[in-house]
Amino acid sequence: MKLLEVKDLRTYFKTTKGYVKAVDGVTFSLDHGECLGLVGESGCGKTTTALSITRLLPKGGEVMGGKIFLEGTDYATLTEKEIEDVLRRTGKLTKADELDCGACGYRTCREKAWAVVNGYADIDICLPYMRKRAESLAVDIVRNSPEGVMIVDPDMNIVDINASAMKMLGLTGTPESVVGRPVAESFQPIDFYNAYSKKQRVENPRLHITSTNRYLSLTVSLLSEQNLLFGLMKDISDMVNYDKKLEKVRMDTISTTDDLIMKQMRVAQEIASLLGETTAETKVALLKLKKTLSDGQGDLGVDGRPTDWKTAKV
Repeated sequence: MKLLEVKDLRTYFKTTKGYVKAVDGVTFSLDHGECLGLVGESGCGKTTTALSITRLLPKGGEVMGGKIFLEGTDYATLTEKEIEDVLRRTGKLTKADELDCGACGYRTCREKAWAVVNGYADIDICLPYMRKRAESLAVDIVRNSPEGVMIVDPDMNIVDINASAMKMLGLTGTPESVVGRPVAESFQPIDFYNAYSKKQRVENPRLHITSTNRYLSLTVSLLSEQNLLFGLMKDISDMVNYDKKLEKVRMDTISTTDDLIMKQMRVAQEIASLLGETTAETKVALLKLKKTLSDGQGDLGVDGRPTDWKTAKV
């Protein structure tokens, strides 16, 4: 089996006046361990033949026909499919997507794809592809973030919004369906106004959304280069409701304590009143007894004896 077989290779270049034949009907083969040299005058197609085999033709060059077999496998057909696959994987679905920027070190996107197929380059070494991939990743992160994200223009209309923000604001439909709607339909955008007019970040630790009865913490930042406002929302409803419940418990406890104190005061007053009445009745009874004894035996002293006991006869 031959190492390399080229049969009727035809490569043309497209110009403004039509196609120019650079290689037309070249055929040769190469065995394992052999060396092959192509000899000819300048411009006869030696370099173009090599570039056609390696799929590294410059812009405008195209293999129009022929077969290239590498150890019996149709290398041209196989390589072209693999090249197309690499181009698709890097977002180059059409010729317009092949920017040929040269940032990867190769002259064209197809050359870079060929190098990837043959293990000479990394597919990620493509600045437009990586930039697009990073932007796509950033969009996915924002779209799926549990925090609410909303982009607003200077006229206070929604430019972009994620699903979390829509849920917090009670908006229905898809994010695309609410683009262009005024923020004021959901809440007064005073924080966005302040951020735009003062050119600084504004934070609102507790924003109440009437339509959903939710409480949000809102941070608004100005994107100066884009002249847009970036709003980041966090649902703090559970925290606020917990604080409300805690405050209610505290107030109920204070009220219960006040009631208990009043009841204890009333009991103390009633006890004191009862003790006062008993003491008074006892005093009256003793005074009456003292008077009775005094009427029968004379005046009695404080010790209950007659005042003249020292002279009294026993």
